[in-house]
Parts: sequence; C-alpha cells; structure tokens
Amino acid sequence: VSGPFGFDDQILFAINERIIASSQSDIITYLNEDDYGVIYDWGTLKNSSMDFGTFNWFAGGNIGGELSSVSYNYQDIATLLVDESGMEGPIEKAKLDNEMRFKMVVFGDNDDYDCYHSYFAMEFDALRTSAFRS
Repeated sequence: VSGPFGFDDQILFAINERIIASSQSDIITYLNEDDYGVIYDWGTLKNSSMDFGTFNWFAGGNIGGELSSVSYNYQDIATLLVDESGMEGPIEKAKLDNEMRFKMVVFGDNDDYDCYHSYFAMEFDALRTSAFRS
C-alpha cells in the first residue's frame, strides 16, 4: 500500500470481505465469523463504541505487523504481514468467488482529522503456499 494517505482513528484490511488485519482488536468481537474468517460488515460496526486502547488484530496472529504506526500524516509505503494460517480462509473464499477483492477501510470519530488520500496504489507479493494450490 503506497501513496499519501492517512487515517484517524482505525483501519482494517480484508480479502473478499474476510478481515486479515485491523488496527483495533476490539471490533472483531462485534463481527460474525464463518469457515473463511471474520466477516467485515459495516452495518454491524456502524455506531459501535471503540476502545482506543486496544491492540492490532491479525488473522492467524501477529508476525510483525504494526498498523498503529501508520497514522494521519503517513506518506510512505505501509507493509502488511499476515501469517499463512490467517490467509487460508480468505484465499479459499477468493477461489470460491473466482476473484480476489482487496479492501482497505478507514473509520473514526468524525473529527477534522479522520481520513484522506490523494492517490492509492497496491502491490502484492504472495508466496506460493498450500493455500494457493488447487
């Protein structure tokens, strides 16, 4: 993910509506889960209270990612590391859907410094693992 962008207060990433990373672990408790992972659903999250002191959440556990370091004035490249075990469900869902949809969602408290972007680019490097084999 690169380009001038920022968020205040929260950010999450999903593949085919299955969350792979979130800057706030607390929101995961509001959402439903299926065989492919935690399902992103704005209707469920909208107007929910947020605990700003919670930690990042990564599907499969944290292997070195840090979403809170990407903040409102961030203007560089962000790297997202997700454990293979956390990607198996979203990848299987993408195979079932016959397409891969990547989503970045930013949300906050509606003050003057919430979210912005002037352009947005993504580059994927996926290592071939058992999750990608037919």
